[in-house]
Amino acid sequence: MRGLSARIRGLAPGARPGVVASAVLFAISVCGCPQNPAITRHGILNQEEYAPYQLPGSAVVEGQVVVRVPGGGTFYGADGEVLLLPRVTETERYVNDVVLPGKMKLPSQHMNQVRWATTSDAQGRFRFDGLPAGTYFVVCPVAWFDAAGKPAKGMALGQVSVADGQQATVVVTR
Repeated sequence: MRGLSARIRGLAPGARPGVVASAVLFAISVCGCPQNPAITRHGILNQEEYAPYQLPGSAVVEGQVVVRVPGGGTFYGADGEVLLLPRVTETERYVNDVVLPGKMKLPSQHMNQVRWATTSDAQGRFRFDGLPAGTYFVVCPVAWFDAAGKPAKGMALGQVSVADGQQATVVVTR
């Protein structure tokens, strides 16, 4: 309370900052404002959910981007950006609203604060080192030609859980 009171400026002469701060906190609690506000301009959506993913770790996630094209054919997601996103409410929403319906859209800017990125090799292989334990989504934008020779694109998706000090393998596919 003392830190908050000290930051309140422009009080009327004789006003008691502690009382004003208490009133402000009461008003916030009554109006139902959440402890972790939705999205700040560049802030994390829910600090509590993301907190475990901001810790140092020794887990490893590796895998391969493999795309099976409707009508036959398989190719590797060579030289593509591979994103590793912690599985939290916001990334689940992204996967359900964007990736699964087949839209081609990278995660929004506010999700970039807690994510890892790398580039796959010529065989679509990738690796992330030094991760905290947790469950992750792996997404990769991919493009191909359909059976009729028309260009197509989408997001390949995988999900993986890994413990600290362990290594997990995932196939990212569309």
